[in-house]
Amino acid sequence: MKKRKILSIFISFLLVFSVGFTGVSHAAEKSTYSPKSTNFKVGNYIYYSVLGDIYKVNVKTNKKTKVKRTCGIFIYDITVKDGWIYCTIDKEGIGGLYDPHIYKVRTNGKDGKFLGQGFKPIVYGNSIYYIKLKGDPQWDLKIAGLYKMSLSGKNSTVIEKSSDIYDFIVYKSNIYYISYDNKIYLKKATLSGKLLKKIKFYHEEYGNLKAYSNYIYFDYGGGIYKIKTNLTSKSKVLSNASLIDVDNNYVYYTNSDSVTQNIYKINLNSKKKKFIYAENRIDNIYVCNGYVIMSCYLDAGMGVTNDAFKGYCDTNGNKFIKLQSYHSYGY
Repeated sequence: MKKRKILSIFISFLLVFSVGFTGVSHAAEKSTYSPKSTNFKVGNYIYYSVLGDIYKVNVKTNKKTKVKRTCGIFIYDITVKDGWIYCTIDKEGIGGLYDPHIYKVRTNGKDGKFLGQGFKPIVYGNSIYYIKLKGDPQWDLKIAGLYKMSLSGKNSTVIEKSSDIYDFIVYKSNIYYISYDNKIYLKKATLSGKLLKKIKFYHEEYGNLKAYSNYIYFDYGGGIYKIKTNLTSKSKVLSNASLIDVDNNYVYYTNSDSVTQNIYKINLNSKKKKFIYAENRIDNIYVCNGYVIMSCYLDAGMGVTNDAFKGYCDTNGNKFIKLQSYHSYGY
C-alpha cells in the first residue's frame, strides 16, 4: 500500500477486500467483549454473509437459514454481542459508489439501525471501536479517523483524528493501529486514545493486524512478522506469505503459485506446515473454533453467472462444504 494513495482509492481498496463473506462473532453473548473481531462459529452454527444478506448454517446438518436481508450491497465486519449483530453495510450511493455505514440488528433479524458512516466495528466492553468516514460518497468521502461510540451509536469520541488510518485491533485494554503521520507508524494507545508508544514502518506493504499470546502479528514487506505488545523485539515469522490469523498456536496464512492461491497453517512451536485449501483466488478468510471459512473466486469464462462461492472446512482441510454460489460483480 502506498504511503500517499488518493483517499478514495484507498477506501475502495479496503472495501473490495472486505466485501463478500464475513465471519460473525456470536462469541458467548454474555461475555464482556469479543477477543477476536471476526469470530463466526458458536455452538453448531457458522454465521456468514452473502452480498447483502446474513445467514447461519448448522455444521451438523448443513441446513442454512437466512437471518436478515438488508438494504445493502455488501455486508462485512460482522460481530455479535448480547443478542445484537454489529457490522458494516455498504449502501449504494449515486452512480453505484459505496457508502459504508456501521449497522446493528438483533440476532432474530429485528430492530435494524444504522449508527453512522464508517467501517470495521470491533465491539470491546461497552463500546464500538471503528474507522469513521465523513462526506458524500459521490464527491468527498473521507476517513475521519479512529473513533469509538457506545453500543447504541451515541457518544462518538475520537481516538486519533487522521485521514490515513490503515488498520487496527483492540487487545487487552489497548488499541494497536497503523496510521500515517509524515511516516507510517504502528501505534499503541489506551482505550481513551492516549498514545503510549509508536514505531516506524519502513516497508510499503503492511497491515492485517492480529493479536495472540501477547504478540501483535502483521504483514510487512511481503512476509509475516510479530512484535511484543510493548512494541519491542520485532521478528520475522514467515517469508512470502500473507497473514490470515493466529489461533490455537498456529499461524494461518496464504501464498500463491502460478495457478492458485493456497491456505496453510504453521505450528508456532514445531514450525510444521499443513496445507488446508487452494482455489483460483480466495479472500475474506477467517479462522475460529476449529473451522476456516472463505470466499472463493473461479477462473470463469464469459457468460458465467455464478463465478464465486462461500465455503468452509475444518482447520486441517477436511470436510470442505460449499455453502452458496453467487455472482461476484468482478470482485
